[in-house]
Amino acid sequence: GVWCWEMDIFEANKYVVATTPHKCWQAANTPISGCDRGGCGSNTWDADSNAFGPGKRIDTNRKFTQHTTFKDGKISVEYEQDGQNFSMNACNDSGYVWSMDDTFSKGMTIVMSYWGDNYSSMSWLDQRTGCSGDCDPNGQVTWSNIQINDA
Repeated sequence: GVWCWEMDIFEANKYVVATTPHKCWQAANTPISGCDRGGCGSNTWDADSNAFGPGKRIDTNRKFTQHTTFKDGKISVEYEQDGQNFSMNACNDSGYVWSMDDTFSKGMTIVMSYWGDNYSSMSWLDQRTGCSGDCDPNGQVTWSNIQINDA
């Protein structure tokens, strides 16, 4: 398979969301071995397991807002809902983020998808939260008011 530079803003299930940049050491569309599959990111569960999920500070059964900020070589994320906030640093490695600067400057394509796989393939996201098994066939997601602002 091939891999390319990637900026995951929101990879999630209802218990956790991860925000992760992935850089490559070679040109785009190179073998997977030429890119960082793990990336430099963080997730809400590791930051504070009581902050994000059904019935938690940011209740994922209801609409919430995510702000992702790229500043000074760092990526920070803030979630807001009904006056409640939760913030985390997604990638504090400024060298990692700056290494992606040229790719960001050239432009990246926004892709929004609703996807999943068997538990063994999704364990990187699901295992910490006890979320396993088949996805709810009636599961839903709504993305709205998408904005990209130049600081």
